[in-house]
Amino acid sequence: MLSTARAFACVVLVLAATQCAAAAETSASCRRAYDLAKRDVAPSNDAGQCRVLSALAECLATVARDGAGLRDAMLFVESTMKTLPKCEFSVTPRLMVVDRQLRVVSNEVVEFQRFRRDTVGVFELKESITSLEGKVLQAAKDAKTTGETRSSAISANANGLKAHTVDIKANAKDIDEVKKTVIGLSAKLEQAGKASAAAKDPLLSEKTYWLNLDQAVAPTNEAAFKLNFVGIGFEAYFNPLFASMFKCTYTDAKKNKIETSGRVVSGEDKITYFSVVCESPAFVKAKTEYTASLSYEDADGVKSIPFKGVKGRNVVTFSMVWTDGTWVGAEYIISVSGLDPKNKYGCTFTDAVNKKITRTQSASFAGSNYKLNCGKVPTGFTIQSEKATSKVFLTVAVSGSSNEVVYAGKATNAVDLPMCLNGAKDGSETDTDCGGACSTKCGPKKKCKVGGDCQGNTCKKGTCGGGPGTSQSNPGESCKQIKRDHNSANGRYWVKGFGGGAMSTAFKVYCWMQERQGGGWTLIQTNWYNGGQASVRPGDYGNVDHPNIFHAKGHAYKLADTKIRAVIGQKSGTPTGFDLMGDQAGINSHYSGYNVEYAIMTNYKANWYSSESANNPIKESSTTTEMKVYTLRSGSRSDPNTPGVGNNKPEGELSWTGRPRCGKWGKSGVNCYGVYGGGNGPNGGRGCKIDRSRGRWYHTLEFFMSTNGKDTYMYLCNGPQHSSGFHMSHRWWIKSTKGSADE
Repeated sequence: MLSTARAFACVVLVLAATQCAAAAETSASCRRAYDLAKRDVAPSNDAGQCRVLSALAECLATVARDGAGLRDAMLFVESTMKTLPKCEFSVTPRLMVVDRQLRVVSNEVVEFQRFRRDTVGVFELKESITSLEGKVLQAAKDAKTTGETRSSAISANANGLKAHTVDIKANAKDIDEVKKTVIGLSAKLEQAGKASAAAKDPLLSEKTYWLNLDQAVAPTNEAAFKLNFVGIGFEAYFNPLFASMFKCTYTDAKKNKIETSGRVVSGEDKITYFSVVCESPAFVKAKTEYTASLSYEDADGVKSIPFKGVKGRNVVTFSMVWTDGTWVGAEYIISVSGLDPKNKYGCTFTDAVNKKITRTQSASFAGSNYKLNCGKVPTGFTIQSEKATSKVFLTVAVSGSSNEVVYAGKATNAVDLPMCLNGAKDGSETDTDCGGACSTKCGPKKKCKVGGDCQGNTCKKGTCGGGPGTSQSNPGESCKQIKRDHNSANGRYWVKGFGGGAMSTAFKVYCWMQERQGGGWTLIQTNWYNGGQASVRPGDYGNVDHPNIFHAKGHAYKLADTKIRAVIGQKSGTPTGFDLMGDQAGINSHYSGYNVEYAIMTNYKANWYSSESANNPIKESSTTTEMKVYTLRSGSRSDPNTPGVGNNKPEGELSWTGRPRCGKWGKSGVNCYGVYGGGNGPNGGRGCKIDRSRGRWYHTLEFFMSTNGKDTYMYLCNGPQHSSGFHMSHRWWIKSTKGSADE
């Protein structure tokens, strides 16, 4: 028969899944039971050793405190536990008597379920037994001293003890029922614990795990980089003062391993997150795939942190990579890494709509080993007319092989081809790369359907005109173009130039739009003897808006050489053809009574420039030029305020035609002296059809924008017109020659 304490110890040991043949009452008896059980377990059987030691701990939990014996036994348990590091020790669920109540205690889920007994409690039962045992002993003593007279009392007490033994058996049944209840509740508690964990983390049972690497593809032939292991639960290990306690292991297909250390870092992306950062393998030479794993080490040893992400998210591939691209003009430049500059590469564009349409172009490195030029916009793809683009997919590979450069960007390898830069007329374009859906409007003489196809918003008979020049935001190309497309009157207009001389910012000029060989002339200079000679410098001089710009010796003016070249479509240093016209305000009355003359020299081809140095005129034309001098039948004496001569009268009558000799005389600009073919040419009026001179001078042709003597000359059919000592100025006009782009 077991005592109450022994029966209680048996319950505890049963709940711990150990067998209890006899319960111990003291720590010493628990120790003896442990020694006996240990003999049946092999030393190498860690699991068996764990069970025996756990049973000892449970046994010790049932005894009363007995001083040093219990303390020594507990110390023994603690020291033995350290020799079994792989054991999971748990003394729960266990049955304990607290405040005279049975309680089921769990270490994982701290909850107490109390069960009151309907019959005599365990403590009352134990006290009754102890009292009866005392009475029995006392009766035995009395029997020895009193003899047979006490035997009846002993028998009575014995009968009472038997009765209480029956009670003990009944209570033992109750304890069995309690045990069954406890076991059932323990199972429910375990299920509740699992349910609670699942509610907090419905995907995984572990509290710390990782899900993926933040970079799936890395470039070959590059230094190591920081690789983030993204997961859950890393915040518990975050402390900037901690040493690196994580280890990242990279394993290739041949089971070769590379290990690097890592630590937990934090970041911000709408929320604070934590990840483990390790360095990747460094300087991987060829395409290689590594499978990554993560572990943690502390005083208890190395612990593997499980990967619970989507299959493949724990793999990093080292290869040649490209990440993004941008259009630089009409060329597509992509960012690359890990490429061997000794190899040749090709870019293949595949139509997103019709995958049978492909174009492969040779690529070249663009200034560094990290930029690859895939060439100009390819043609022949399906065009989205409303966008003027073609959607294609780009692949890059080593030329002549299937060794592909992997795309590792953030989006996709889709590319929108800007078809308005492909050098072909396609889609809704009305001319090559302009009009229709293109943002680029077509320039003058380009084909169009509506005004919106054209830069100047003018479409006449399917051909674009240029801008009207009415504002800086809506400029024309030149006075000649504005005259052609808008038939505008004389006045000030905004132009940008054209061809090789075109400028990015429009500038204001004065345009002569009357007849004079079709009009369209741009005023480039007004000057006179001495003071007005400052206008021969290369840059701007004076103000085109000045009210006295056309007055005799009123306001010296010069358009900068860059702008002069712009209005004739000339790139600096590249000779192009232009026409030059000279007329005057005021009159040298000593030689003529009327301001009735202007001269036009056509087909002059040379590089335009101005110089403040002596004897540095524009060179002789490389083409055969021709000068025509026109005389008006009627005109004013000075005509100071109106451009040209004769108060805007129609074109004058041709008075002389010839070819001057130019390029060797004078200071700056176009300067001519004499004529080809001999003779004196106009000869001061005597050689002209109409002689309007006073007959005081007859000599050879002189046509000077600037002389070394700081004067200007037009010695033609109106006598020698020079400004020294007289109230007059010469004015010089220019436009592109016949057949130019602005015609």
